[in-house]
Amino acid sequence: MPPGHANAIFIKDANKLLVKDPIEAFRTAKEQDAFIFWNHPIWTNQSPDGSVPLSQIHKNLIKNNLLHGIEVVNDTTYSVKAFQVALDYNLTILGTSDTHDLIDWRYRLHAGGHRPVTLVFAFEKTEESSKRALKLGKTVIWFNQKLIGKVENLIPLINASLKVETAHYIENTTIAHVVIKNHSDAMYTLGNQSAYVIHNTTDLIIINPHSTMILDVRTVEKKVNLNSNLRC
Repeated sequence: MPPGHANAIFIKDANKLLVKDPIEAFRTAKEQDAFIFWNHPIWTNQSPDGSVPLSQIHKNLIKNNLLHGIEVVNDTTYSVKAFQVALDYNLTILGTSDTHDLIDWRYRLHAGGHRPVTLVFAFEKTEESSKRALKLGKTVIWFNQKLIGKVENLIPLINASLKVETAHYIENTTIAHVVIKNHSDAMYTLGNQSAYVIHNTTDLIIINPHSTMILDVRTVEKKVNLNSNLRC
């Protein structure tokens, strides 16, 4: 059902979008400098097989700068196809709850759950800065304790979230005692991909939100500058 459901935010007059021609509504939203994104492209009422029905209409909207983003996550669903469309057409990725139920019940907040969140990397807490970041694709989705996004946005977020607090060798050993702090609200699951062996746990490491993890790392030979050899 092209063009499907779309959402325009930062509009100035919603009444002007009440027109019969949907493409005209897109044009009107653009004239108001809105950020427009494609809602739940895998909604089974419109896509029974759960695929992303990318039509020529959508391609024209993207080409004419009338469509800026796409929902990769909607409520409890995730679409790898929508993610690929975002990558192929340089669309901003978004994750929303779109829930019609109580948030606490739907996502079991009392048991550590959370609704889908779109993290927008804006320089300032202003509408204009947020809109600019969205149009530049500066977003990451937090969904089911997982972070989903483009590499150029994920890496800075991970580097800001996980910090090596201290690192020193245990006395009379070549085992480095490393303390890593998770400064974020997200739980991180890490895998050891280095050439070193971890002495006090396995290669699968879980660091809970706002907590620290101690890793004893066997470097075999002592490193002159230990901190420069360690990164998450």
